[in-house]
Amino acid sequence: MKTKLLKKILGVGAAAYIMAYAGLGGYALLDSKHNSDINSDRAPRMSEYREFKFDINGKKKKLGIIGEYHGYNHNERKYAVSIIKQYDNVALEGSAQESKSKLFSEADSILSAVPAYFYTTGSCRRCPNAYLLAFFNGKKIMPLEENSALDNMNFGQKSAFLADDVKNILIAPYYYFDGKKEIEHPNINDSEKNSLYFYTNGDKREKEMSEKIVRKIKDEKTDNLLCFVGKSHLEGIISNIGKEIKLE
Repeated sequence: MKTKLLKKILGVGAAAYIMAYAGLGGYALLDSKHNSDINSDRAPRMSEYREFKFDINGKKKKLGIIGEYHGYNHNERKYAVSIIKQYDNVALEGSAQESKSKLFSEADSILSAVPAYFYTTGSCRRCPNAYLLAFFNGKKIMPLEENSALDNMNFGQKSAFLADDVKNILIAPYYYFDGKKEIEHPNINDSEKNSLYFYTNGDKREKEMSEKIVRKIKDEKTDNLLCFVGKSHLEGIISNIGKEIKLE
C-alpha cells in the first residue's frame, strides 16, 4: 500500500515537473523574439575596460584588459570592437589545446548548452564572442592558458562541477528569466566570483594568465596588447601584473 502511494506521489510530482519545465520553456521560446526586439539595444554594457600605459626599457607600451562575461549583447559587442581596433595583439582567457579531461569536457559542453541557450536568449547575449570579433578584425590572437580550466581540477572538483551542470539543466528555463533580470539589474551577476568554477582553480589560473601577459608585453616586438578575461578574474590579474610592472 505504501509502495503504491509512494509511486503515485512520485508520478504526480514528475508529471507536474515536466509540465512546468515544458510550460516555462515554451513561454521562453515564444517570448524570445519579443524580448529581443525590445531589449537588444537597451541591454546594459557590463564588461569593464582598464587601460595602462608605461615604459619598459625606454619603450612605450599600452596594455588593455577587458573583464567580461564571455558573451556579448549588442552594446557590449560595439564597445569591444571599438577597443579591439586600437590594438595589434589580442590575448584571450582559455587554451587552444584540447582538454585532457575529454570525458568531463564533452559532458560539460552538452549539459551546459541548454541553460546557456536560455540565459543568452533572455539577456540578449547572442553576439559574436571576443575570439570571433578579434579574428574578424584581423588581429593576432594568443591564448592565455596552456590547459583548459577543467584540467586544473581534481576528480572530486570535476564531479562537483558536473553535478552543478546537472542541476542547471534541470532548471534550465529559469535562466531565461534570470537573463531578462540582468537587463533591468546590471549588477545581478557580480556574485560570479563565488561560483565553484572560480574557487576550484581561480588563483592558479589568474597567476598563469598574468605571467603570460607580462612576458608578452615585455617582448620588445610588442607595443600593445589587449586581453579578454572573465570579469571575476579582472582584479586578481591586474594585481598580479602590478607586482611585475608599474602600472599607471
